[in-house]
Amino acid sequence: MPPVPSHPQPKNGLGTTSLVMGILSLVGAWIPFVGFGAYITSVLGIVTGVLGRGRAKRGVATNGGAAMGGLVTSILGLASVILATVVYSSVMYAVATTDPSDLPTSVPSKSAAKDDAKPAAGIGDTVKDGDFAFTVTDVTTAASIGGAYGEDAQGRFVIVHVTAKNNGNKAEMFDASNQTLFDGKGREFSTAEAQMYLESDAFLQDINPGNSVKGKLVFDMPKNAKADRIELHAGVFGLSEGTTVSLR
Repeated sequence: MPPVPSHPQPKNGLGTTSLVMGILSLVGAWIPFVGFGAYITSVLGIVTGVLGRGRAKRGVATNGGAAMGGLVTSILGLASVILATVVYSSVMYAVATTDPSDLPTSVPSKSAAKDDAKPAAGIGDTVKDGDFAFTVTDVTTAASIGGAYGEDAQGRFVIVHVTAKNNGNKAEMFDASNQTLFDGKGREFSTAEAQMYLESDAFLQDINPGNSVKGKLVFDMPKNAKADRIELHAGVFGLSEGTTVSLR
């Protein structure tokens, strides 16, 4: 009986090596200092991937997919390590060229930062935004506005009495809808529709240079909420920087 011819074992080593090198390149590319080794593993992965693909095409290897995967991951690993080198070099250069005098000498405490966030102005103080000077003169409350033909509050109406003066050289609009009230929890409140039932100059009032108006800004707040501060804006659309007045 004639001997059965033996089939040679497939030579899959290069494709497997390429895949392993590609994975190592991707993983190690972004590890500081160690990542430089990804240059070597990615190049090895590319070379063995090309050779492995060649073996698969000649039929002496059966893992052409692994060789192709190793080739792709190795190319991506090489690109990653090059990018990582550029990023780390830029960071190191920036650190090396930073003037120590430009760095902060102290870090403010949490209490100091909290105090800085509090508005410096209060009721009776005059503050400025753009060409306008604002003075909050009083804060009152009401359950309803306008009588029988008016409006009841969902919670309660908080009415901020404010004087607005135009110190500019041309007429400018003062609009109640641009003003925002905040409670102690930092929640924002816009002016209520009940604004229209008040005899007030705060609704879309055009103020000529040197003139001032007294207005009432109405906000509908929950009964248990307390008005903490108001942010006042000159002009329309709320595009100005704004100024804050404490209502506590």
